[in-house]
Amino acid sequence: MKLASASEDLQDWPTIEQAADEINASVRTIWRHNERGLLEIQKRPVPGRKPINVCNPSDLNRLKPPPYAVAKEEEAESTSREIMLPMSKVSEAVERIVTIFQGRQDAVMMPPPRAWITPAEAAEISGLTETYIRDRVRVGLIDAVRGGPHGALRIRRASLEAFSGY
Repeated sequence: MKLASASEDLQDWPTIEQAADEINASVRTIWRHNERGLLEIQKRPVPGRKPINVCNPSDLNRLKPPPYAVAKEEEAESTSREIMLPMSKVSEAVERIVTIFQGRQDAVMMPPPRAWITPAEAAEISGLTETYIRDRVRVGLIDAVRGGPHGALRIRRASLEAFSGY
């Protein structure tokens, strides 16, 4: 980066901020391009103020992203005709997609059963009273541990299902 002499006309050169907007990049990216030697930056003198950093417009044009390719109207029409399907095939495809989606949605929404449950949940599952279940735990017919919050009782679901008392 150098300070331009009075003979060079830098009035047409965009500032770094304008250059960043022009190539859709950040100011930091503009400086990186300069460090790599891809973009020339000079200082435009301003009377009574600090010089302004400006970018070479020809270098900037090389760094601009390529324009988007847009298909001609007749090409777009021909491709849309090729994609058209009869209505019966479209409705069959939609039905298949809906069926597949519903099957997956049901599978996702069903959580696996928990291995350890509370006495209240055990009573709800088995149809037995909570007191009866606690008595069966006390005599060792149903496996349970004191592992819940604050030492609450947790019953092993497999033991409850194997219990033949109901």
